[in-house]
Amino acid sequence: MRKITLASVVLGAFGVFALPQSLAHAQIWASGAGSDANDCITVSTPCRSIGIALTKTGARGVINVLPGRYPSFVVDKAVEIIADQGMAEIVGDSTSPGFGFVAGIYVNAGAGDVVHIRGMIINQLGVFWAGINFASGAALHLENCTLVGTDVSAPAALHFAPTAAASGGVPTELSVRNSTIRNSPAGNVLIKPSAGVAVAALFDNVLMAEGLYGIRADNTAGSGMIRVDVRNSVAKGNSNNGFLAVGTGASPIHFMIDHSAAENNGVNGAIATGAQAFMIVGGSTLMGNGTGLAQSSGATVASYGNNGINFNTTNTSGTITPIAPK
Repeated sequence: MRKITLASVVLGAFGVFALPQSLAHAQIWASGAGSDANDCITVSTPCRSIGIALTKTGARGVINVLPGRYPSFVVDKAVEIIADQGMAEIVGDSTSPGFGFVAGIYVNAGAGDVVHIRGMIINQLGVFWAGINFASGAALHLENCTLVGTDVSAPAALHFAPTAAASGGVPTELSVRNSTIRNSPAGNVLIKPSAGVAVAALFDNVLMAEGLYGIRADNTAGSGMIRVDVRNSVAKGNSNNGFLAVGTGASPIHFMIDHSAAENNGVNGAIATGAQAFMIVGGSTLMGNGTGLAQSSGATVASYGNNGINFNTTNTSGTITPIAPK
């Protein structure tokens, strides 16, 4: 007769004998040549869609994305989506969890969830939705990604608009590194949180080109404080502004541009407007714009003496406060 101990009954009742999904499926594979009927847990049995791969990995798992074209998907958990092995792209497709703007990738994660996306191409040129729409989560980290296009009715190629705060009382984070965001007539990057949500955003080695604007940080939806740090990046050829802080709402926007460039933008290279907008530019080049650096409507704009603000139709407009480099 099989001996059954009290310990085995108790452990079984709490599911110890069943491997958690996060352990059983810590690594998942997707491929343009895969099948969603596969188990997706090896490179030789990949999923066809990233959305199905997400259902087969636990929180904080990794999805390895092989070359191919993929349908849109919703991210609802902490995950790393890594496409380092060739061209993996979403082309002209959209999804939404039932509210807000649709997108190629819609992030609707929990308050403590961090989402990493690396190496993906999201091409929404000529269609009516964003490339990536972030609605909730603790952080979104993009690296080596390309976002191309949207229609004028979309909010932006990258729409960062959290509606719920991150856990732990910290700002919701956005970081974009070594990436290109371009050709969006609605705007390349829009940071516009609501419901008192604070945001800390970093752009490092990012090209934002040939859209309505490069980056727009906007507090008019009822955000908390917004911090934007732009380093080693370029906003060029946008029909409106390169860098824009709209601080006509209640909470402050701190917008720092460091060792970056705004070139050939139709209206302003960099501008802050509204009493809650604070912009500092240092070690940067603003050239070939309608106006190089502008301040309006009670904003505060400061310029270090090591900037090159030249060859614009108008080099500066409004009150620009000079400050010595440190």
